[in-house]
Amino acid sequence: SLKLQFLYFIEMAKQQSMDHVVGIPIELMANTPETRKPKVPSNSKDWKFHPNYVQIKNAPHSRHTLADVGGINKRYEQDPIQFCIQLCTDSGAVGFFYQQHANLFEVVGLYNEEDVFINPQFELWNPSGTVGVVAQRLNIDVEERKQQIVEKKTNKSATYRITPTMKDCNRWKGYENRVFINGVKYTQHVLADVGGGNKRYGTEGPVEYCKSICVQNDAVGFFYQQHSNLHEIVGLYFDPKTFNKPVFVNTNLQGNTGIVVERREEKCKRKWWPFS
Repeated sequence: SLKLQFLYFIEMAKQQSMDHVVGIPIELMANTPETRKPKVPSNSKDWKFHPNYVQIKNAPHSRHTLADVGGINKRYEQDPIQFCIQLCTDSGAVGFFYQQHANLFEVVGLYNEEDVFINPQFELWNPSGTVGVVAQRLNIDVEERKQQIVEKKTNKSATYRITPTMKDCNRWKGYENRVFINGVKYTQHVLADVGGGNKRYGTEGPVEYCKSICVQNDAVGFFYQQHSNLHEIVGLYFDPKTFNKPVFVNTNLQGNTGIVVERREEKCKRKWWPFS
């Protein structure tokens, strides 16, 4: 029955304890971390690769979606690592991480601060099935990198930047200039691609759109972010304890703007949540 299928779906989500999604389609479960490891190039004079790591702990970065959940809408043609290398070089970044999650969602994070590779704390791929690689760019031409950064900033007109705000009411409370809550799991959804194209919302604006999908998914709140490359995302929170003494992460020097919003309707205080 549909009820039994739903209960099975929730149970699988609990067992997987995933970071970004509620459940994994049964047909994807055969894709183990071993079979999904990215093809990592050999080290060279220009690049040093750290296989089996998914990111550098607490290192600031700008994040870009490479493939949506299920591995669809890929932003690259063949090799994701080569695509990340080119993206990193073109943007003037000093390195990147690439991740593929158990649900085939793919993401790249660009490191822009030179000191992230000084005594870095690498994080291994985890039990939830995320695989990846961290790459460090070597022998960077300092003047060339400065020019790349200037060009990147020049191309991001302030006209397209969003500083999200909202007026509190008895149903919603907004925490402005925050990008997410530290240590709380969420499900992530893309709202606009890199460059600000293909927006998923209309004239209502991103915050009102996020409110609607928060209610539709019976979440207890969400965060909204716009990155410096105009990429936009929303993360839905399901844990009833999310807003009990939350540790907020502020907007940062990478140019990310955002807001965290708490849903205060009593009916959304669920007794279970999909990551327990």
